[in-house]
Amino acid sequence: MKANSIIALNIFFILILASSVLAIGASPASLNFPNMLRDGYSEQTIIVSNPSDEDILVTLGGEGETSEWITAEPSQVILPPKSSAPIVIKVQPLGDIANGIYRNDILILGSPLNAGEGQVAIIGGVSLVVTAEITDQESKGFEVRKVNIPATEECRPVEITLTVVNTGNVRTSGKFYFIIKSSDSVLKTHEYQTETMLPTHEYSLFVEIPYEVDQYQCIPIGKYSIDIIAELDGQEIYSETHTLIVSERGSLSILGELSEVIIPSNIEAGQLVRIQADFKNTGDLTYRAQLVGELYSGDSISDTIKGDLTEVLRTETKTLELFYRPILPGDYTLRLYALDSISGARTIEIEYPINVAMPLIYIGAIILLVAIILFVIYKKFIKKSGIE
Repeated sequence: MKANSIIALNIFFILILASSVLAIGASPASLNFPNMLRDGYSEQTIIVSNPSDEDILVTLGGEGETSEWITAEPSQVILPPKSSAPIVIKVQPLGDIANGIYRNDILILGSPLNAGEGQVAIIGGVSLVVTAEITDQESKGFEVRKVNIPATEECRPVEITLTVVNTGNVRTSGKFYFIIKSSDSVLKTHEYQTETMLPTHEYSLFVEIPYEVDQYQCIPIGKYSIDIIAELDGQEIYSETHTLIVSERGSLSILGELSEVIIPSNIEAGQLVRIQADFKNTGDLTYRAQLVGELYSGDSISDTIKGDLTEVLRTETKTLELFYRPILPGDYTLRLYALDSISGARTIEIEYPINVAMPLIYIGAIILLVAIILFVIYKKFIKKSGIE
């Protein structure tokens, strides 16, 4: 370890020993990244905790000869009292580094969130040891760790969520085959190609299988099996059979609710306005959510604005948004709801008063125009009075 790194570590531990307040925590206390390639990638997640009774700012930074290719994401996080947060430690070795085992320290420091400028106020900290092994040996592979196939309704897509982890040390992609069977007969097949996956990274894949058996017929109501096969470079690495239940239309709930609506407080005519709302899927099926706003002037609807479609899985919450550009100033009422594009189901409407002001530049132009008109009238009046 370099001399300046040793000095930095000594200062760090002096600060920790001098602190009489509880130190922040990190778990695990060390990380090991075996079998890594040059220009490769690997990541692991640690949990940083705040045992104190105040908000703290946690800062992470590397010390050591390999600190330039070890990063934390996020590198800073605010932790409320008695809380914790995940931090992803990423290792990306340089292309010219030699084979061998490298060790690096990540310093995790906590300070009061309200510490004054220039004030040294360390609550505590910990040193996380990161060990990386650099090798020339490539390995490829991925694992399917979780499969979820919720029930669906007749003439709605079949939805499958897969949790997949790249267990090798090189970037790779895989191919999936889905075979829907009734007894021994095949009703439908579907293929899915993953995007390129980073080593050690966990991916949540959402696969949507169209509901048609042929051009005009849906998969009938009933209980089916789905064979799921995964291949890597043409070799089968995973094969399992799961159950699919198709219910009659309307038997499963399509529900959701809007919250945390954000609308600009000052809106001018001609201005592009963005409206956001958090949508939570509280039903049994994936909600193809579209944020819709109906703008009323009195009792008459003056405009309908729709956002982009967003797939929101069961129990999931996503932020929806829409954009609109009001033309005329005035007082309006905005009725906001989320619409499911397949079933037509919609959430409870939320009403918001909207005041669209005239832009200042228009007001200035009108004042100038009125002044010019009055001036012309005045000149004509003076001229007419002079002639008479």
